[in-house]
Amino acid sequence: MGKSVQNLPSEKIRSVVIRQLILTLLISAAAFLIGKDQAVSALIGGLGASLANAVFGYWVFSAYQAQKPGKLLTKLYVAEFAKLVLTGIIFLAAILFYENLSLVAMLVTYFIVHVTASLLSPRMEKKRTRAEYGIGYPDIK
Repeated sequence: MGKSVQNLPSEKIRSVVIRQLILTLLISAAAFLIGKDQAVSALIGGLGASLANAVFGYWVFSAYQAQKPGKLLTKLYVAEFAKLVLTGIIFLAAILFYENLSLVAMLVTYFIVHVTASLLSPRMEKKRTRAEYGIGYPDIK
């Protein structure tokens, strides 16, 4: 049984966020070799990027209707604004409440995790076969 078109965006969003979380854990583990504060700071930066992107994706594609492009554009702008505000709140909370924050580790991890999602998204598309496109092969005799 095929997947409904409605579920495809949420599956892709979930996949991107999971990859971001894995990358965050890997970077944090590597940062732990430098120090505990760098690892925690990297974790905060990566989780901030992952959470902001998850909120953005679910906000934009929840009840997605391709027939209403104007509504989608509005959702994009509102979701991007919400993502920026959420990121700002996460960074501000980290700066105010984590005494030994490594700003460099937090920002570098945020940037890597955030940019990597954009780079991975096109590569995550499943390659379709000719048969899936409905293209038949000529009979060979």
